[in-house]
Amino acid sequence: MPHTLAVAPPRVTDDRSDDVPRGTFPPVDAVRRWVAALDDPERLVDPALVELLRLTSRLPVGASRVEVGRAGAGLLRETVERLRPADDAGYKERLAHRVLVMCFVEGVKAESAAVRLGISVRQLSRERTRAIEFLRTELATTLRDLGEDPTEQPEPPRYRFEPIPAIAEYVARPAIARTVADAVRDARVVHVHGPAGIGKTSLVAELATAWTTTSPLLWYRLRAGVNDTLLAVLFELGEHLRAHDLPRLAEVTAASVPRIDVSLVSRVAVSELGDHPGVLVFDDYHLSEADPAIGSFLDDISARLPDLRIVTVGRHRDPRPRTAMPIAVPSLTERETRAMLHKSGAGVDDATAAVAHGWTGGIPQLVRLAAPWLSTATAEEITGGVVSFTERDDVQEFLLDWLTGLMDTYDRDILEAASIFRDQFTDAALAAVSGRTVSQVSDISRRLVRYHVALRSRSGDVAFVHTSIREYVYQRLSAQRRAALHAAAADWYAALGERGEADHHRTRST
Repeated sequence: MPHTLAVAPPRVTDDRSDDVPRGTFPPVDAVRRWVAALDDPERLVDPALVELLRLTSRLPVGASRVEVGRAGAGLLRETVERLRPADDAGYKERLAHRVLVMCFVEGVKAESAAVRLGISVRQLSRERTRAIEFLRTELATTLRDLGEDPTEQPEPPRYRFEPIPAIAEYVARPAIARTVADAVRDARVVHVHGPAGIGKTSLVAELATAWTTTSPLLWYRLRAGVNDTLLAVLFELGEHLRAHDLPRLAEVTAASVPRIDVSLVSRVAVSELGDHPGVLVFDDYHLSEADPAIGSFLDDISARLPDLRIVTVGRHRDPRPRTAMPIAVPSLTERETRAMLHKSGAGVDDATAAVAHGWTGGIPQLVRLAAPWLSTATAEEITGGVVSFTERDDVQEFLLDWLTGLMDTYDRDILEAASIFRDQFTDAALAAVSGRTVSQVSDISRRLVRYHVALRSRSGDVAFVHTSIREYVYQRLSAQRRAALHAAAADWYAALGERGEADHHRTRST
C-alpha cells in the first residue's frame, strides 16, 4: 500500500529553515520548479521528484508521466497543508502558508496576490522564496520521519551565471542613459555600440541593475572560442529559464547530447521564452560574427515574442539584430571628463582637465587610467606625454607602463598571475596560482583597484577593468612564467571540479 502522509500539527516557526541543512534533499531549486507547475502534471516531473515519490512510497510504478506528476502534485499539496499554522500563530508563520496556498496551490498572479496579502510585489517575491524554503524543509523532515536520510541526496551545484559587471568610478550620463532606456522600452530591441573603453558596458550594466528589480534578466558576454556559438547561447538560456521555473529547454538540451539538433532546440527555446517576459543582454556582441546563427536566432525571437526585450552591446554598428535600434555611445564631454577625474582622485585644475580631455578623447577607460598619472606628474611631464603619444593605443600603453612601473615586484607578480584568468577570479584562486596567502592577495587586489587596473564586482570577484589591460599584461609574460601560471590554475580548477576551466589552462601550460 502506498504510504499516505498524515496531517501533523503545524511546525512552522521563524527558525524553521535551520532544522535541516541547506544541502539536503530535495534541492530547493527543484521545489521551486515543482510548485510553479502544480497545475501542469507533465511539466512537474523530473528525476528529483521521482526519487522523492519513491522514498515516500508514492511512486506509481508503470504509470504515465502525467500520472507521476499528479502523484507529485498530491504530495506537495498535502505537505503545504501540513504547514498550516495554528490560529494563534504569529504573522510570519501565517504569511508563509498563505503565500504557498495563494501563489502556488491556487495559482493567483503575483500582483493580485500582493494586494490580497497587503504587501508589495517586491516583498511578495522575498516571501515566496522564504515559503518555498519552508516547504522544502518540511519535505526533508518527512523523509527523515520515514527513516530516510535526506543528507544522502546531495544538492547539485548551482549553475553560475555571468554577473552584471561591476562599475568602476561610474559617472552618470543621464542623457545617453535615458536614450537607451527609452529605446529598450519602446523599440524592445536595441544595439548599443562604440569603440573599446567608451563605457558601453558600464552604461548598460547600470540600466540592467535597475531592470532586474522588475524583470528577469540574463547577462551574456560572448568570448571568442569559448561561448560564441548558438549552441552555447541556447545552453545558457536553458539554465536561465530553468532557474525561473521553465526547465524544458534545459531538459531537451541535456537529452539531446551528444547529437544536438540546434535548429530543433532553438524552436524549444522560442516556445519557452514565450512564457518568460524578461531582458536578454548580449555583451561584446561583435564576437557573434563567428556564428551568424546567433543573430538569426535573435531576429526570430524578437519578431515572435513581443514581451521580450533584447539589448546587444558591441564595438561596431554591425553586426546587430536586424530590427535593433542602433545607439552610439558618445565620448565624455569635457565636463564629464573633469567629473570622472575628480571621482578617480585626480585633483587637477580645469585647464589640466581640459588638456586631459583632448588627449584621451573623452574615452572613459583612458580617463580613469590617466587620473593617477595626472595627480603626480609635473607640468613638463604632462606636456611631454600629451605631445609624444597621440594614438589611443599609444596613450593606453604609456599609462599602463607608468602604472606598472609604480608597482613593486610583489604587486607585479600578482598582476601577472591575474592576467592568466579569462574572466573574473576570486582572491582564493589568485592566491592558489601565485603561491601567496589569501590575505596577501586581498591587500594587493585592493591596490590594483586603486590603480584603476582592476575592479571588484558586487559578488566579491575581481576582474581587469577592460580586456585590453589584461592582454597588455599577459603579452608581456615570458613563456616559462605563462606556462607555470597556467599549470597552477589548471590544478586549482581541477580540484574544484571545474573541468572546462581546468582543461583550458592545462592546454596552455605546455
